[in-house]
Amino acid sequence: MNLNEEIKKLADEYEPYIIDCRRKVHTFAEVAMQEDKTHAFILEEAKKLGLPYEEVPTTSVIVKMDTGRPGMVVALRADIDALPLAENPNNLAGPRTCVSEKGNTCHACGHDAHTSMLLGAMQVLYRRKDKLNGTVLFCFEEGEEPNSGVEALLKALEKYDVDRCWAIHVYAELEEGKMCVDPGPRMAGAAIIDVTFVGKSGHGSRPDLAVNPVFCGANFLNNLSVAFSNQITAGKTVTMGLTMFHAGEVGNVIPETARIQGSYRFFDLEEGKKAVRITSRWPTTPPPCTTARWNTAPARTSSAAPPSPIRRVPRWPTGCSMRSCPRALWSTATLGMPGSPSCCGWSSIPACSPSWASKIRRPDMVPPTTTTSST
Repeated sequence: MNLNEEIKKLADEYEPYIIDCRRKVHTFAEVAMQEDKTHAFILEEAKKLGLPYEEVPTTSVIVKMDTGRPGMVVALRADIDALPLAENPNNLAGPRTCVSEKGNTCHACGHDAHTSMLLGAMQVLYRRKDKLNGTVLFCFEEGEEPNSGVEALLKALEKYDVDRCWAIHVYAELEEGKMCVDPGPRMAGAAIIDVTFVGKSGHGSRPDLAVNPVFCGANFLNNLSVAFSNQITAGKTVTMGLTMFHAGEVGNVIPETARIQGSYRFFDLEEGKKAVRITSRWPTTPPPCTTARWNTAPARTSSAAPPSPIRRVPRWPTGCSMRSCPRALWSTATLGMPGSPSCCGWSSIPACSPSWASKIRRPDMVPPTTTTSST
């Protein structure tokens, strides 16, 4: 029996182990940077084999298997985080075999399977360590969903001079027992859209005394879809999935804020960057009605520190001559950069990129007379 056949035979023998691991990891599903039980479980399995490991911030792990013989350094990678999503205890066939113990967190993207598959690979390859050459690195990446763990993991791998890296993702529509390998990109890249519009809350009976961010958000959605569909290169696939629009809690109160979230997905990196640029335009100067109050935050670059929490930057301009002027509505972003007004001929920003661009304004727009008040 050659080595490949031995590995296949061992993989079959470890199938119950892999299934059991999957069910355990599925049960204690944990979101990015909080995968503490998953982290501990991975370390426990590595210790059982006596393999050295490196803990990478926040909860990533690199388990090292050195055969003691010269050869390539191969990295095998799996993601370990779950999604902030409630799980239905039943599927189409009936009650699920295992359910997340956390009410609002579950493995809906298959990372429990990925983690278990890599643990299984670690067991199988360890059993044939005496017949292998080089080094195998078993890389368990935290926070794949928000990309919180990839940079630290890549940094930790630099010292190993990796020759080959292999990652795998389950796919429900692919038949059991089959794998799909294509040249070029196989899984889409992503850019996150997260924008909050800040208005002025009030009672629903007096909209004239409030500034309603719902209208601004709706206008933003319409403008974004037009700009997106008319500027993405024909023949290139970039999907725009806007999945959340949240504003207010009751029907008779105008909310203070409206928030929109979603993502772009793409196979062509440059086209994905273009999609981000389309929605990241920023006016170099504030519109006239905001001269009374204009507080900005410094721009962040791609090499800046991790994103800061959402915060308001510009304030509602009491000096605006139009109490309900939609120019008083502003977006703020998880990147800590101020947004731009989305009405009155100015472009809006979904704030999924720290890049900046020139002021966009329709030539037919004439600003209203402004009365500036002291602050």
